[in-house]
Amino acid sequence: MSDLTSSNDPQLGDLLEEGATLEAVKREDSLKSAKTLMMAKDYSQLPVMSGPRSLKGYIDWKSIADAYTYGRSKEPVGSSMETDPPLMRANKPLVKAIKLIGRRGFVLVQGHDDTVQGIVTSYDLAVWLRSIVEPILLIGGIETKIRQLIISGLGAEPIVSNLDIEVEPGTDLNDVLILGACVRVLQSESTWSQISKGDLDRRVFVRHMESVNLIRNRLLHFRDDKLSGEELGILRNMGTMMAKVEASSKNATTRE
Repeated sequence: MSDLTSSNDPQLGDLLEEGATLEAVKREDSLKSAKTLMMAKDYSQLPVMSGPRSLKGYIDWKSIADAYTYGRSKEPVGSSMETDPPLMRANKPLVKAIKLIGRRGFVLVQGHDDTVQGIVTSYDLAVWLRSIVEPILLIGGIETKIRQLIISGLGAEPIVSNLDIEVEPGTDLNDVLILGACVRVLQSESTWSQISKGDLDRRVFVRHMESVNLIRNRLLHFRDDKLSGEELGILRNMGTMMAKVEASSKNATTRE
Protein backbone atom coordinates (compact mmCIF):
# COMPACT_ATOMS: atom_id res chain seq x y z
CA MET A 1 0.00 0.00 0.00
CA SER A 2 1.33 3.43 -0.85
CA ASP A 3 2.28 6.11 1.64
CA LEU A 4 3.10 3.72 4.46
CA THR A 5 6.12 3.97 6.67
CA SER A 6 8.30 0.93 7.32
CA SER A 7 6.68 -0.43 10.43
CA ASN A 8 5.53 -3.84 11.59
CA ASP A 9 2.43 -2.31 13.15
CA PRO A 10 -0.68 -2.09 10.96
CA GLN A 11 -1.40 1.35 9.60
CA LEU A 12 -4.62 2.94 8.47
CA GLY A 13 -3.59 2.75 4.81
CA ASP A 14 -3.29 -1.03 5.06
CA LEU A 15 -7.08 -1.24 4.96
CA LEU A 16 -7.38 0.53 1.61
CA GLU A 17 -8.09 -1.73 -1.34
CA GLU A 18 -5.20 -1.74 -3.80
CA GLY A 19 -6.08 0.15 -6.98
CA ALA A 20 -9.56 1.16 -5.80
CA THR A 21 -10.93 4.49 -7.02
CA LEU A 22 -12.38 6.90 -4.49
CA GLU A 23 -15.93 7.84 -5.40
CA ALA A 24 -16.90 11.43 -4.58
CA VAL A 25 -19.44 14.10 -5.41
CA LYS A 26 -19.14 17.87 -5.86
CA ARG A 27 -20.92 20.61 -3.95
CA GLU A 28 -22.90 21.56 -7.05
CA ASP A 29 -24.10 18.00 -7.76
CA SER A 30 -27.76 17.27 -7.15
CA LEU A 31 -28.82 15.46 -4.03
CA LYS A 32 -30.63 13.00 -6.27
CA SER A 33 -27.39 12.07 -8.07
CA ALA A 34 -25.56 11.58 -4.75
CA LYS A 35 -28.39 9.41 -3.42
CA THR A 36 -28.45 7.34 -6.60
CA LEU A 37 -24.68 6.79 -6.50
CA MET A 38 -24.84 5.71 -2.86
CA MET A 39 -27.64 3.25 -3.64
CA ALA A 40 -25.85 1.88 -6.72
CA LYS A 41 -22.58 1.33 -4.82
CA ASP A 42 -24.19 0.40 -1.48
CA TYR A 43 -22.34 3.24 0.24
CA SER A 44 -23.29 4.82 3.55
CA GLN A 45 -21.44 8.08 2.84
CA LEU A 46 -19.63 9.96 0.09
CA PRO A 47 -16.91 12.62 0.36
CA VAL A 48 -17.69 15.99 -1.18
CA MET A 49 -14.65 17.24 -3.10
CA SER A 50 -13.65 19.86 -5.65
CA GLY A 51 -10.36 18.14 -6.43
CA PRO A 52 -8.12 15.27 -5.20
CA ARG A 53 -6.66 17.52 -2.47
CA SER A 54 -9.73 19.61 -1.78
CA LEU A 55 -12.06 17.90 0.68
CA LYS A 56 -15.12 20.01 1.44
CA GLY A 57 -17.19 17.65 3.53
CA TYR A 58 -19.27 14.51 3.20
CA ILE A 59 -22.83 13.45 2.71
CA ASP A 60 -24.50 10.43 4.31
CA TRP A 61 -27.96 8.95 4.67
CA LYS A 62 -28.71 11.10 7.72
CA SER A 63 -27.90 14.33 5.90
CA ILE A 64 -29.97 13.19 2.93
CA ALA A 65 -32.90 12.37 5.23
CA ASP A 66 -32.56 15.78 6.87
CA ALA A 67 -32.60 17.45 3.44
CA TYR A 68 -35.86 15.74 2.53
CA THR A 69 -37.36 16.43 5.95
CA TYR A 70 -36.55 20.16 5.87
CA GLY A 71 -37.38 20.82 2.24
CA ARG A 72 -33.86 20.97 0.79
CA SER A 73 -34.12 17.92 -1.48
CA LYS A 74 -34.02 20.07 -4.66
CA GLU A 75 -30.93 21.96 -3.54
CA PRO A 76 -27.36 20.85 -4.43
CA VAL A 77 -25.23 18.60 -2.26
CA GLY A 78 -23.42 21.57 -0.75
CA SER A 79 -26.59 22.68 1.01
CA SER A 80 -26.89 19.45 2.99
CA MET A 81 -23.33 18.16 3.37
CA GLU A 82 -21.59 17.76 6.72
CA THR A 83 -18.55 20.03 6.95
CA ASP A 84 -16.48 18.12 9.52
CA PRO A 85 -15.24 15.01 7.67
CA PRO A 86 -13.01 12.66 9.72
CA LEU A 87 -9.59 12.67 8.05
CA MET A 88 -6.35 10.88 8.93
CA ARG A 89 -3.01 10.21 7.27
CA ALA A 90 -2.49 6.79 5.66
CA ASN A 91 0.62 6.14 7.76
CA LYS A 92 -1.13 6.66 11.09
CA PRO A 93 -1.07 3.55 13.31
CA LEU A 94 -4.37 1.74 12.88
CA VAL A 95 -4.86 1.59 16.65
CA LYS A 96 -5.14 5.40 16.67
CA ALA A 97 -7.79 5.32 13.93
CA ILE A 98 -10.01 2.65 15.52
CA LYS A 99 -11.57 5.01 18.07
CA LEU A 100 -12.37 7.59 15.39
CA ILE A 101 -13.84 4.97 13.06
CA GLY A 102 -15.93 3.58 15.92
CA ARG A 103 -17.28 7.03 16.78
CA ARG A 104 -17.88 8.35 13.26
CA GLY A 105 -18.40 5.10 11.33
CA PHE A 106 -15.68 5.91 8.80
CA VAL A 107 -12.52 7.90 8.17
CA LEU A 108 -11.14 9.40 4.97
CA VAL A 109 -7.51 8.52 4.30
CA GLN A 110 -5.01 11.15 3.19
CA GLY A 111 -1.68 10.41 1.55
CA HIS A 112 1.66 12.15 2.12
CA ASP A 113 0.93 14.34 -0.92
CA ASP A 114 -2.35 15.51 0.66
CA THR A 115 -4.54 13.63 -1.83
CA VAL A 116 -7.54 11.86 -0.37
CA GLN A 117 -6.80 8.25 -1.28
CA GLY A 118 -9.82 6.41 0.01
CA ILE A 119 -12.24 5.71 2.80
CA VAL A 120 -12.14 3.15 5.61
CA THR A 121 -15.46 2.26 7.21
CA SER A 122 -16.38 0.33 10.32
CA TYR A 123 -17.28 -2.57 8.01
CA ASP A 124 -13.79 -2.49 6.46
CA LEU A 125 -12.32 -2.55 9.95
CA ALA A 126 -14.48 -5.54 10.94
CA VAL A 127 -13.45 -7.45 7.80
CA TRP A 128 -9.77 -6.72 8.49
CA LEU A 129 -10.05 -7.78 12.13
CA ARG A 130 -11.74 -11.02 11.06
CA SER A 131 -8.87 -11.73 8.66
CA ILE A 132 -6.46 -11.41 11.60
CA VAL A 133 -8.47 -13.26 14.25
CA GLU A 134 -10.10 -16.06 12.24
CA PRO A 135 -6.88 -17.96 11.38
CA ILE A 136 -5.73 -17.86 15.01
CA LEU A 137 -9.09 -19.16 16.24
CA LEU A 138 -9.18 -21.89 13.60
CA ILE A 139 -5.65 -23.06 14.42
CA GLY A 140 -6.41 -23.00 18.14
CA GLY A 141 -9.51 -25.11 17.62
CA ILE A 142 -7.68 -27.63 15.44
CA GLU A 143 -4.81 -27.88 17.91
CA THR A 144 -7.15 -28.35 20.89
CA LYS A 145 -9.19 -31.08 19.21
CA ILE A 146 -6.24 -33.14 17.95
CA ARG A 147 -4.51 -32.79 21.33
CA GLN A 148 -7.58 -34.08 23.16
CA LEU A 149 -7.85 -37.05 20.80
CA ILE A 150 -4.21 -37.97 21.35
CA ILE A 151 -4.33 -37.64 25.13
CA SER A 152 -7.58 -39.59 25.47
CA GLY A 153 -6.44 -42.26 23.02
CA LEU A 154 -2.88 -42.83 24.21
CA GLY A 155 -2.28 -41.55 27.71
CA ALA A 156 0.87 -39.88 28.98
CA GLU A 157 3.56 -42.55 28.68
CA PRO A 158 3.14 -43.42 24.97
CA ILE A 159 3.00 -39.72 24.11
CA VAL A 160 6.29 -38.99 25.86
CA SER A 161 7.82 -42.08 24.26
CA ASN A 162 6.75 -41.04 20.79
CA LEU A 163 8.11 -37.54 21.22
CA ASP A 164 11.37 -38.86 22.70
CA ILE A 165 11.56 -36.09 25.28
CA GLU A 166 12.05 -35.82 29.00
CA VAL A 167 9.01 -34.56 30.87
CA GLU A 168 9.09 -33.46 34.49
CA PRO A 169 6.63 -35.26 36.79
CA GLY A 170 3.33 -33.43 36.95
CA THR A 171 3.86 -31.68 33.61
CA ASP A 172 0.59 -30.83 31.90
CA LEU A 173 0.53 -32.63 28.54
CA ASN A 174 -1.41 -29.73 27.09
CA ASP A 175 1.77 -27.68 27.44
CA VAL A 176 3.84 -30.33 25.64
CA LEU A 177 1.47 -31.21 22.83
CA ILE A 178 1.60 -28.16 20.63
CA LEU A 179 0.52 -28.77 17.05
CA GLY A 180 3.96 -29.73 15.76
CA ALA A 181 4.31 -32.34 18.51
CA CYS A 182 0.85 -33.69 17.70
CA VAL A 183 1.92 -34.18 14.09
CA ARG A 184 4.99 -36.11 15.23
CA VAL A 185 2.85 -38.42 17.36
CA LEU A 186 0.48 -39.07 14.46
CA GLN A 187 3.31 -40.14 12.15
CA SER A 188 3.45 -43.51 13.91
CA GLU A 189 1.04 -46.10 12.47
CA SER A 190 0.73 -47.86 15.83
CA THR A 191 -0.33 -44.70 17.67
CA TRP A 192 -2.62 -43.71 14.80
CA SER A 193 -4.56 -46.95 15.14
CA GLN A 194 -5.21 -46.15 18.81
CA ILE A 195 -6.32 -42.60 18.13
CA SER A 196 -8.31 -42.73 14.92
CA LYS A 197 -11.97 -43.65 15.50
CA GLY A 198 -12.95 -43.11 11.88
CA ASP A 199 -11.97 -44.65 8.58
CA LEU A 200 -9.25 -42.09 7.79
CA ASP A 201 -5.95 -42.49 5.99
CA ARG A 202 -3.06 -41.55 8.28
CA ARG A 203 -0.70 -40.27 5.57
CA VAL A 204 -3.29 -38.00 3.97
CA PHE A 205 -4.43 -36.72 7.38
CA VAL A 206 -0.86 -36.03 8.56
CA ARG A 207 0.02 -34.27 5.31
CA HIS A 208 -2.84 -31.84 5.73
CA MET A 209 -2.08 -31.37 9.42
CA GLU A 210 1.52 -30.53 8.48
CA SER A 211 0.16 -27.80 6.21
CA VAL A 212 -1.79 -26.38 9.14
CA ASN A 213 1.34 -26.49 11.30
CA LEU A 214 3.37 -24.59 8.68
CA ILE A 215 0.71 -21.86 8.60
CA ARG A 216 0.63 -21.79 12.42
CA ASN A 217 4.38 -21.35 12.69
CA ARG A 218 4.41 -18.57 10.12
CA LEU A 219 1.66 -16.70 11.89
CA LEU A 220 3.01 -17.05 15.41
CA HIS A 221 6.76 -16.87 14.88
CA PHE A 222 7.18 -14.59 11.87
CA ARG A 223 4.31 -12.14 12.50
CA ASP A 224 3.05 -12.75 8.98
CA ASP A 225 -0.72 -12.26 9.05
CA LYS A 226 -1.35 -12.16 5.29
CA LEU A 227 -2.74 -15.58 4.47
CA SER A 228 -3.71 -16.48 0.94
CA GLY A 229 -7.22 -17.61 0.15
CA GLU A 230 -5.86 -21.12 -0.31
CA GLU A 231 -4.23 -21.11 3.13
CA LEU A 232 -7.38 -19.84 4.82
CA GLY A 233 -9.31 -22.55 2.98
CA ILE A 234 -6.94 -25.18 4.39
CA LEU A 235 -7.61 -23.95 7.93
CA ARG A 236 -11.37 -23.79 7.46
CA ASN A 237 -11.52 -27.25 5.89
CA MET A 238 -9.35 -28.82 8.57
CA GLY A 239 -11.36 -27.07 11.27
CA THR A 240 -14.54 -28.60 9.85
CA MET A 241 -12.87 -31.99 9.52
CA MET A 242 -11.59 -31.97 13.10
CA ALA A 243 -15.09 -31.14 14.37
CA LYS A 244 -16.36 -34.24 12.55
CA VAL A 245 -13.47 -36.39 13.80
CA GLU A 246 -14.13 -35.22 17.36
CA ALA A 247 -17.83 -36.01 17.05
CA SER A 248 -17.05 -39.44 15.56
CA SER A 249 -14.63 -40.17 18.40
CA LYS A 250 -17.18 -39.21 21.05
CA ASN A 251 -19.83 -41.40 19.41
CA ALA A 252 -17.42 -44.35 19.24
CA THR A 253 -16.48 -43.92 22.89
CA THR A 254 -20.16 -43.79 23.87
CA ARG A 255 -20.87 -47.04 22.02
CA GLU A 256 -17.90 -48.71 23.74
